[in-house]
Amino acid sequence: MFLCMFADGVLEASLDVLDNSHEALTNPVEDAIKRDDPVYICRIVSAMINSNDDCGVVLGRWNGDYSGGVRPLDWTGSEEILRTWRLTGYEPVPYGQCWVYAAVACTVLRCLGIPARCVTNYLSAHDGDKNLTYDRYYREGELELLKDQQRDSIWSFHVWVEAWMAREDLPQDYNGWQVVDPTPQERSEGVYLCGPAPVLAVKRGEISLPYETAFVFAEVNADVVNWVRMADGSLHRANCFTNYIGKSISSKSVTSDEREDITHLYKFPEGSHEEREAYARAGMALRREESHQKMPELAVRLRISRSAFVGSSLDVHTVVRNKGHQRMVLELTSVARAVTYTGQCGVECCKHSCEMVVEPGEVSRETMRMKYEDYAGHLTDLNLIRVTSLLKEKEFGELFLEERHITMEIPKLEVMIIGEPIVGREIKAEMSFTNPLPVTVTRGKFHLEGEGLSEMQIHPSSPTDIESGEAATATATFTPSLSGIRFLFVKFECNRIKDVQKKSRVIVQSN
Repeated sequence: MFLCMFADGVLEASLDVLDNSHEALTNPVEDAIKRDDPVYICRIVSAMINSNDDCGVVLGRWNGDYSGGVRPLDWTGSEEILRTWRLTGYEPVPYGQCWVYAAVACTVLRCLGIPARCVTNYLSAHDGDKNLTYDRYYREGELELLKDQQRDSIWSFHVWVEAWMAREDLPQDYNGWQVVDPTPQERSEGVYLCGPAPVLAVKRGEISLPYETAFVFAEVNADVVNWVRMADGSLHRANCFTNYIGKSISSKSVTSDEREDITHLYKFPEGSHEEREAYARAGMALRREESHQKMPELAVRLRISRSAFVGSSLDVHTVVRNKGHQRMVLELTSVARAVTYTGQCGVECCKHSCEMVVEPGEVSRETMRMKYEDYAGHLTDLNLIRVTSLLKEKEFGELFLEERHITMEIPKLEVMIIGEPIVGREIKAEMSFTNPLPVTVTRGKFHLEGEGLSEMQIHPSSPTDIESGEAATATATFTPSLSGIRFLFVKFECNRIKDVQKKSRVIVQSN
């Protein structure tokens, strides 16, 4: 999403965020006095971007029904959201999810003079019971998560904001980047907000420091303990994941549009002395020693044979290495399910069961092939599939579970700018997309917009019914209104594929 902090009306809307907060409405004098404190401003913004407790900016929805509003993935910038919120008399704008909340909060903070950036954490834990551990309960056979026993959750990714400030309420070490999360997950002081939590405190395991540092620490560091409800009703503990959560923590690079990995700002290297000290401070050291997996002689990995594209078949390999001195006889069950990015499981797409015999020092592999027809119609908005493999040692009944999240990729959208981009001069964009599916898709259309380039345009593709391997095209004309580096945002969608996106850089010269 574009942040649009310099667009008309965005600064006014950002000031309205402060003026419509509970604090400003109930105690305006004290609110005015505190407005020179970035910690206070960040907590107000975190609470006001979501609408759970007040007339906040964005109305969240995660159930897939977006009638009466905009699907979260369809927003392309913060400007329209903030402007709509202001023009409708501060009615929450439907609908948002974490990346929408974060983008709007980042825009507002920058408008208010606080440096901010969006951050994405992959495999992000939601520690609902605040014990820094996520316990997952599966049903044997289907490997379906038992919803009635899930207080915690793991999101495929989660987006929050970092804000740069001096923390005058803390020692000087904790100045700098602070986590501010406007997505409504847990209450703080009775309100859905999170932060600012010092990133350095998260890294060091100083979870008692304000605000919500323990919650953020768990988002990037929680241990995952796997439990299996057996067919006879008994509950058995499987292995524990101690390095599963908090992968590829990322932000946009300052000098380009590339991803910058900032995991090192949140976590020490796995297995290092500093990491052990951080876990000791957070009270996790003893539990980590106790949680090291059973069957240490077993190493399991889930691998895919090639890039996973929507429309293609996918081979998922369960690779087992026996590091011990005894032959191992294992019962393997692998299940693939479509999931939402917040970890909610959909229907089963594919299942494979067999017996594996692995000799000492040897490596064995079993393959589950998932065809397009297995997952077609089941994918959620972000094309996510979760593969879970359970290995049961036949002699003693020990359990080992391995899991992998797979994003089914979509081929790229092609965009070509025709003409010299000059303010006030009409140019064209030629757009094309090739159908990767083994079936015909219908109702193809392209969306195009860009600040200083064009308002939203929608063009039917030619042809609108696109056969397998066929290219759909459209041409749009627009007249740039602002000079400088601009971005044209183009999206293609049809009945079976959504959210094929391309951002094209356009350098516009002055007239």
